Amino acid sequence: QQVVSAATPDEMIAAMQSDCNDTAQRLYDSQADLFATVGDTFEGYNANIDAVKQWYASTVSETEALGERMLENSKVYFQAVVDTVAPDDREALSDAIDTYYDAIYDDAYGDYYDAVYSDLYHDIYERFYSGVISDAFDTEEYSKVSEAMSGECENYSDSMSGVYNAISDARSEIYDVGSDAWSAFYDNEFTLENIFREPVVNVEKTEG
Repeated sequence: QQVVSAATPDEMIAAMQSDCNDTAQRLYDSQADLFATVGDTFEGYNANIDAVKQWYASTVSETEALGERMLENSKVYFQAVVDTVAPDDREALSDAIDTYYDAIYDDAYGDYYDAVYSDLYHDIYERFYSGVISDAFDTEEYSKVSEAMSGECENYSDSMSGVYNAISDARSEIYDVGSDAWSAFYDNEFTLENIFREPVVNVEKTEG
């Protein structure tokens, strides 16, 4: 997914929701590929440990990148609101902020949290830590299995924390944007600079 250049408010909401869904689906698909590559043996796990680590890292990087895109697309959304809603239509402005909060903070990121942080991490824990690795205690040298279990636990915990933090940071940004939009519209300030805390550069303008 990429940052959208221009769209209506409804189109932007749909695009941002789709981005969340598509990102989660990519991680589902890559996990399925990983499980197929590793198989259900301890030997397969050890032979593909780099791929396991790469998948964990991808969950963090994909979630962080999603948050960056969501912030940039939020700017496009609120520019579309400013462009299409009359400044004196307080009800429409209120609805636009509520829609943004409900659709993105609650629904899109709520679903992403459930899909990635809850479901995908549950599945990989069951497959490797409490599955392939734990079962190997019956057939492999204890120290070798114990080392693999410790490594898996560390990789799992570290990346899971990274995903949680990335989701939390993104939702905080969305919450702040919604709050700042309320303040800006209340003060009759209808520019992105008054909605977003960081400066928004209009590349179409040139200094004269």
